Amino acid sequence: PYSEPSERKFEWLSKTLPQRGDILLYAGCTAPLREQAIIKSAVEVFEKSGIKLAYDRNEQCCGGILWRIGLWDDAIEVAKRNAETIRSSGAKTLITPCPGCLQILKKEYPDWGLSLDTEILHFVEYYAKLIDEGKLKFKEKAKEKKRRVAWHDPCHLGRALGIYEEPRKVLENIPGIEVVELKRSKENAFCCGAGGGAISAYPEFTKSTSKDRLLEVIEHDVEILVTECPFCLLAFRRALDDVTFETGKKLLITSLSELILDTLQ
Repeated sequence: PYSEPSERKFEWLSKTLPQRGDILLYAGCTAPLREQAIIKSAVEVFEKSGIKLAYDRNEQCCGGILWRIGLWDDAIEVAKRNAETIRSSGAKTLITPCPGCLQILKKEYPDWGLSLDTEILHFVEYYAKLIDEGKLKFKEKAKEKKRRVAWHDPCHLGRALGIYEEPRKVLENIPGIEVVELKRSKENAFCCGAGGGAISAYPEFTKSTSKDRLLEVIEHDVEILVTECPFCLLAFRRALDDVTFETGKKLLITSLSELILDTLQ
């Protein structure tokens, strides 16, 4: 989708991961090409939690971009190759950082007649599962003023798939933070502006929309905005300098994976 050499998708890899295993990482395109910190942090979190990941460099684009611009036959051909790679991994669970990929893999592949024979989860769902299993061990924070943290609901993760509680559950289990619910959240969450191809076709519209969302976040006196969508993170970071200049207030934007890694024992 970014017209870049496919080898760039593997720059985040600091070590070789096996191609086969019970838990397969599906990186997608935007995270490894534009927001590598999500995957790098997640891999470290999983390692510290005793989770053995598999990853196959033959992974294809999910096909979502082709499908959304009307190249349906091409999308299905890409998806078929992707499905075969995923099935050959022998994975019982597939995890991904990209809500857009998740929606395609989980909802569209079955409609296209493709079965992956695996459980499909977003990172936030898997983190919530690790908390239930007692595998995420956080540092204890001294009794100091808690950092005010808000969660931004990505459109594909929230309205498309109904995944709202898992990221909030994870945040509520991290010591030293106070979770702030934004006025427009969950089903009524405000889009970052990147969806539907807008970030490529109408970058100024995306930036304006992201600024509106960030201004709303600052109004809640939030110190850290957390989300787990590479598109949302990319859009917000492009708009952050303008918002900081206009308001004079600092706001940290981070992925949930980075926040977890920073607070693990």
